[in-house]
Amino acid sequence: MSIETSRSQLELNPDQLQAVNHGSGPLLIIAGAGTGKTRTLIGRLVAARLRSLWES
Repeated sequence: MSIETSRSQLELNPDQLQAVNHGSGPLLIIAGAGTGKTRTLIGRLVAARLRSLWES
């Protein structure tokens, strides 16, 4: 499940959106200060929750 429709609400750039939509499994994000790592992590959590609601 993609959160493309929520992209503008989270203000994600294309690389962050790719990380958010990575799916299940581990993902290593390496980036400098102020690049949106926390926002990306929150997006991943939201996407995972939406996937779990969709599957139930």
